[in-house]
Amino acid sequence: MSDEISLDTRALQFDITVPSDERFRPVLAPICEKVAGHVGYSETAATELAEEVARVIDGLLGRDELSSSCDIDVSVVTTDRTIEFHLGANGVQLHTLTRTLPDET
Repeated sequence: MSDEISLDTRALQFDITVPSDERFRPVLAPICEKVAGHVGYSETAATELAEEVARVIDGLLGRDELSSSCDIDVSVVTTDRTIEFHLGANGVQLHTLTRTLPDET
């Protein structure tokens, strides 16, 4: 009898915090795109999802209550069915973007 461990390669959690300075914000899109590609999104769909995350972050940074020197927090959590981007600033979650994972082929 063989002992096998089944790992879901699409289940993960990933956290990153970067300064809101314009020099660092461009780092987030490629990271989000890579994570989306890892869990099964096509290259085009992963790019679109990363662009959507970037738009939401830009919108959050436009809020009056956030200073221009805040930290941007991105936490990516996947399950067997969804990918969630928890977006926030200075340790406070402000928005969650949830999408269904593509079917495995």
